[in-house]
Formats: sequence, C-alpha cells, structure tokens
Amino acid sequence: MPREKVRYRIVCWDTETRLEPLKRGQQIHVVNYLSARVTCTECVDGEEDPECEICSNLDGDVERTKDWFVLFDYLIILLFF
Repeated sequence: MPREKVRYRIVCWDTETRLEPLKRGQQIHVVNYLSARVTCTECVDGEEDPECEICSNLDGDVERTKDWFVLFDYLIILLFF
C-alpha cells in the first residue's frame, strides 16, 4: 500500500548583499535584493495548480515568484512571505 505524500510549502530563496561598515573595522552584510520561488510538494512534481491552497498567500492568490529590492521600504521584507 503506497504511503500518502506529506503536503508542505517549499520556498527557495537567494539574496544579494553589500558590505556596510560598522565600528572598529567590522562590516555587516545588508540585503540589496531578495528573490524567492514558492511551490509545494504537490505542484513541484507536475503541473502547478493555480488554485493550490498550500501555494496561495493570505489573500488566496498564488504568486510563484517574489522579488524585493532596496528601493522598497525595509519593513516590506517582514511581509515578504
């Protein structure tokens, strides 16, 4: 008897950063750009469902790719996912 597939959201992301100086010669990475791809265990294996409950955001929309960059307000990154 085949096991039932566990359903969950998958988010793959990458950032581009720049180094900002701190005190005493230290530096910190600051995010310039962030990009993410959202899918789930159901949609990743075949056709993506435009009404997938796992992949949809809080408004019920399915946004597979999201981008954020420094020209936007820094607080928006908190709402990214």
